Amino acid sequence: MKMPRKLSNEALRRVLEESDFELSDDDTNSNGANSDVHNEEDSDILDQEPSIFADDDVDDPDFDPGEISRSNIVTDDFSRDSPANNSSDIVINSPRPETSRRRTAGEIMRLAPQEINDIDKEHGWSQEILPLSRQPYNSNPTLHIQGEQSAVSIYRRILTNEVLDLMNVNMSVHSRMTRWTDVTCEEMMKFIGLYMLMGIVKFPTFESCWKLDPIYYHQIFHNVNISYNRFSSILRCWHFVDNEAPRDRNERLYKIKPLLDLVINNWKSLLTLTPDECIVIDESMVPFRGRISFRQYNPSKAHKYGSKIYKLCTEEGFLCDGLLDAGRIIVCDNYYNTVGLAKFLQQRKTDLCGTLRVNRKELPWAIRSKKMGPKKKDNIIVMKWRDKRDVAMISTCHDTSMQMSLGYQPKLKPKAVLYYNERKKGIDVSDQLSSYYDPKRKSLAWYKKIALDVLICASVTNTSLLYQKLHSTSNRKLRKTVLQTQQEIIREFLQLNNASDASANTLTNSPRPSTSSIASQHFLTKVPPKRQQNCQKTMPWMLRRLAKRRYKLENCCKKSKTSGY
Repeated sequence: MKMPRKLSNEALRRVLEESDFELSDDDTNSNGANSDVHNEEDSDILDQEPSIFADDDVDDPDFDPGEISRSNIVTDDFSRDSPANNSSDIVINSPRPETSRRRTAGEIMRLAPQEINDIDKEHGWSQEILPLSRQPYNSNPTLHIQGEQSAVSIYRRILTNEVLDLMNVNMSVHSRMTRWTDVTCEEMMKFIGLYMLMGIVKFPTFESCWKLDPIYYHQIFHNVNISYNRFSSILRCWHFVDNEAPRDRNERLYKIKPLLDLVINNWKSLLTLTPDECIVIDESMVPFRGRISFRQYNPSKAHKYGSKIYKLCTEEGFLCDGLLDAGRIIVCDNYYNTVGLAKFLQQRKTDLCGTLRVNRKELPWAIRSKKMGPKKKDNIIVMKWRDKRDVAMISTCHDTSMQMSLGYQPKLKPKAVLYYNERKKGIDVSDQLSSYYDPKRKSLAWYKKIALDVLICASVTNTSLLYQKLHSTSNRKLRKTVLQTQQEIIREFLQLNNASDASANTLTNSPRPSTSSIASQHFLTKVPPKRQQNCQKTMPWMLRRLAKRRYKLENCCKKSKTSGY
C-alpha cells in the first residue's frame, strides 16, 4: 500500500490559497462560532507542530503543490494530548490513475466493423492501400569460375582440402587402435566416393558390399584399394572435433559445428554465381530416433523424428546463406512471418512475402474478420483471401491486385498468393532431389548423419543446380541431373576413369555378367573334416587351430591344394 504524502507548512498554505474550494452558507451557519475556534486551533497546530511532516518531503525539488486539488485532501480525526481539543492531520493522497480493463479478442470481434476499423486506425493500420515502395535489387554477382567447369571441379570447391584435413586430423586424434594408420586425402575421397555409391546401389549392410556372393557381388568395391575392414575403421573413427579440447558446454552442435562452418562458407563463395532475387526459408528433417536433447517431432514431414535443419534456398533449390542488404525477397510460411520480422527486414533492405497466422502480435483486428478488407501500415500490407479456406498473407512488395492463375482450371487470385506458391517450391525441390540417392543409414550417430546430409545430399544437389545454371545457355547435352552429377563425382573420387581400357570396358560397356559366369570364377570353399578326429586331439592347440582353417579353390581344378587362408 502506498503511504500518503505529507506537506510542509508553507506548501500546505499554498495549496489552501490556490484551491477553489469554498464553504457554503449552510455549512458556515451550522458551524457558528465553533468554526472560528477550530480555525484558530488549526493555525496553532500548523505553527506549533511542524514535526508531524516528513523532513525529506520539505526540500523535494520535483514537488509542485499547485498540481494537487482540494478534493485530494483527506482529513482524519485523531486525539491530541489534551482531551478537550480535537484537530485533524491533513494528509495528501497521490491521485490514483484511471485504469481501463483490456478488451478481449472475443469482445473486439463482436464490435461493429466501423469500431474495429477505428481500433486498427489507432494502432496505425489504414484501409487506404497505396503503391508500395519496392526495395531495389542491387546485387552484383561475380563469376569466380572461369570457363566451362565440370561437376567435379564445382564439388571440389565445396569439399576442399581444408575440409578433408579437418576430418583426417580429428580421426587420428579420436582413433585408439594400435594398428591405426593415418588417413590421407586420397583415401578420404575414396571413402566419400564409396558412400555415394552406396546411395545409388543399395545394399542391406556395409559388409554386403564386399561379399563374393553372386547376389551381392559388385566389382567396384573389390577393385578399389580399400577393404571392408579399412572402410569400417574409418567410419568408426570418423570425427570432426577434438573431444578433449575446451568447448562451450551450451553448444549442442559442437561435434559437427567446425564442419558446418567450413561447408557453409564454401557455399557462400559459390553463392556469388547465383544472382537470384527470391530466397525461400523452410525447415527440413534429418531422420534420427536416438536419444538426443534436440530431437524434434514434426508430423507433417516424411521423417517425423530427427534433427531439424533450417534451409535457406533459391527458388530452384540451391542451398545458400547470408543474403541480406541486397534488395532480395524472402519467402517463408506462417511459422516465421510476423510484423516485427517485416520491419526488421525492411531496415536491412529486404522484402518479405508469405502466409501469416492471424493470432500474431501487432496485427490489425480486422484480419480476423471474414468481411474486412486489407490493411496497410509502414509499407506492410496484411490481407486475407478465401480459397478452400481463409489464407492470411503479409507482403512488403505486393499490392492487393488480382491475377489469373495458370493451369488446368485458372482462378483469380492475389498476386502475393501466386508469387508465394511459385517460389515456395524451392525447399520441396531441394528435399526431393536430396532424397533420391540418400546413403544415410539407421545405425549411424546423429552427427554423422548430419555430416552425410551436408557433404553428400545437400552439396551434390547444389553442385547439380549450379552446373545447370552455368550451362543453361549451352547445349542441352551438357546438362546433368543429380544422378549424373553424383556418378561423375564417384568416377573421379574412385579413380575409375584412370583404369585400363580392359577394366573400363568391363565396368561400363560390357553387359552385366550372368550368375553362371560369376559362379565359374575362383572362390574359396571350406574343406570338410576327415574321419581321423582322434588324431587332432593329440595335437597342440595351435596346430589344431590351423588344421581347422582349411580352404580350397573348388572350381579351379579337381586336385586343388588346400590353403591355410
